[in-house]
Amino acid sequence: MAVETGLNWEFYVDIADDLASPSWVLLPQQRDGSLSLSKTDVDSTNKENSGWIDSFSTRRGWTASVEGIYEDNDSALDYLIATNELHASNTDYQVGVKLVDNAGDTYVGATTLDSIELALPEADLVTYSLSFTGRGALTLTRA
Repeated sequence: MAVETGLNWEFYVDIADDLASPSWVLLPQQRDGSLSLSKTDVDSTNKENSGWIDSFSTRRGWTASVEGIYEDNDSALDYLIATNELHASNTDYQVGVKLVDNAGDTYVGATTLDSIELALPEADLVTYSLSFTGRGALTLTRA
């Protein structure tokens, strides 16, 4: 069984506003992250199930998050802050996200940026946390 650490998994964001012609930029100094795939089941239990619960899947979804050390004037962070938190007229801004794993497999999808958090400790490094909710399918391309 091949196992790996998260050391070489990297998050990128598209700063071109167009998933058809993306301009991928690596988020700076990443420390942690996650990718979560989920599904929703509908209860389809009926009298023919002899008392057993039955269900079928109707919807799929995904979320992602990433944390790292904040860098001033970083193009990816500046883009996310400017377009998603400070853009007063559009609160449903689409962001392209790409996650590349240790083997070079690539996950790409459109998201909504749910939150940007900056931690500002007095005696430590400033860090950022980003969370995303997928908008449609997440595409996997094997290396």
